[in-house]
Amino acid sequence: RVDLASGEAVALTSRKGPDGSPALSPDGRRIAYVGFDDRGLSWHTSQLSVLDLDSGQARTLTADFDYAVSSPAWDRNGRGIYFSFDRDGQTHIGWVPANGGRVETVVSDVGGTSMGRPYTSGSFDVGNGRVDLTKAALSGLVLNETGANFLAAAGNQANQRALNLPSMRNT
Repeated sequence: RVDLASGEAVALTSRKGPDGSPALSPDGRRIAYVGFDDRGLSWHTSQLSVLDLDSGQARTLTADFDYAVSSPAWDRNGRGIYFSFDRDGQTHIGWVPANGGRVETVVSDVGGTSMGRPYTSGSFDVGNGRVDLTKAALSGLVLNETGANFLAAAGNQANQRALNLPSMRNT
C-alpha cells in the first residue's frame, strides 16, 4: 500500500516467504493472494489467502488443500475465489468461499496452449459472471493437441458449453 500523502510504501504482509498474484475483491475491501512460509525446502506448496484491508488480518483458505495454487480471481459478487492448480498432470480450476470452506473443482483438463510438450498449460479469466478458459482437445496421439476448445463454465463442470470447436475433428 502506498500512502498518497508521503509516497511511502507499506508492506501488507509480513511472513517469511513470498506473497504474490494479488487480486482485489469487487468491493475493494479484501485482497486474495498466493504465497507460502519459506521453510528452506526445495519445494513449497503455495496457498491461497485473503487479506482484509481494514483490519490487516489474513486468512489462509487452502491450508488443507494438497496442491499448489496460482492465479486467484474473485467471482463477480465477491463470495468466492477461483484459482488454478495442477493435479495428476492436468491443470484444474478450483473455487473456494472467500470466508473459508471446502475447495470445489470447477473445471478439469484445462490446457491447449502448448503443443507437444509434457507440461501442463492453459489459462482462465473471470468476468461477466462466467469463467472463460482454454481446454485441450482430445487427440489420438499422446501429448499432441490438435487444437484448443474455449469453454465457458457457469460455476460448475456440468454447465460447460463450447464456444467454438477445433477445425480438425478427432477420429
